[in-house]
Amino acid sequence: MTIEFFPGSNKNERTPMQSERMREEDARLRAMFDDKLKAFREKKKSMESHPFSELKNGMTATKTIQVTQDDIMFFAIASGDLNPLHVDEEFAKSTKLKGTVMHGVYSAAIISELLGTLKPGVGTIFKELHIKFDNPLRPGDTVEAYVTVAEIGEKGDVTFDVGTKVNGKNIVTGTALVKAPREAAVLGKQELKDVA
Repeated sequence: MTIEFFPGSNKNERTPMQSERMREEDARLRAMFDDKLKAFREKKKSMESHPFSELKNGMTATKTIQVTQDDIMFFAIASGDLNPLHVDEEFAKSTKLKGTVMHGVYSAAIISELLGTLKPGVGTIFKELHIKFDNPLRPGDTVEAYVTVAEIGEKGDVTFDVGTKVNGKNIVTGTALVKAPREAAVLGKQELKDVA
């Protein structure tokens, strides 16, 4: 099966230069996907698992990522949200945003990653997320995501303050409610399957 990331409405209407550019872009995005898949396979080695009984108010997990236009394109493809505000620089420059921006829910995805792989980590069940989008995230920004234990409830429920920032400026802020695992998960018994 052949997947073309940017199919035209009619292949016969493309100029040779457009077709070549699209092939180059497809190859570049495939290479980026392969790199992300390798990183995914290695991720298992750095995951943590903290049971409900170990969690304390103020415990925090963070992650810092530099956002690229390729990341935006990859997220657009994965989510199916090909809004030109994200993927078309010329169009985006003509809007009040003055350039492409990362999808707002990308911040939610990083928050989910932190909750599901670090604090509480493996075995966590995401129950609720309430976020406010404060500012856009742009290509070239270095974003810091955080999750901080705010309230420890009953029966494994834990509320986190969550968000993302760039240079101290809020991008997304909010709270998340999760059910923390009862006991630490044992990792390494099952290999991640090859999805390629």
